[in-house]
Amino acid sequence: ILDTDIRPRFYIQERGFTLPFHRDRGTTCAINFVLSDTSDPIEFRDRSYTYKSAIIDVTREHQVTATTGDRVLFKMSIFDLSFDEVVRRYDSAH
Repeated sequence: ILDTDIRPRFYIQERGFTLPFHRDRGTTCAINFVLSDTSDPIEFRDRSYTYKSAIIDVTREHQVTATTGDRVLFKMSIFDLSFDEVVRRYDSAH
């Protein structure tokens, strides 16, 4: 659908773990899937979102605090397309 290189990986953020505000280095966009039953949001400086799957602009500062339990995440990192281009291509395919 996106016609680009995607690098998948899994993360386990244990309960109580905080990933402080940061921008992902070398990654322009990510498609994330929360595989656990937790409802901890991703927080940006201006708002937060609770999601099970999302296209995320990881060039914007964001953080996650796993407060309700272990957070299992499947992340597909994209390196050469902007967030807006990923959303456009995804929307065009649906």
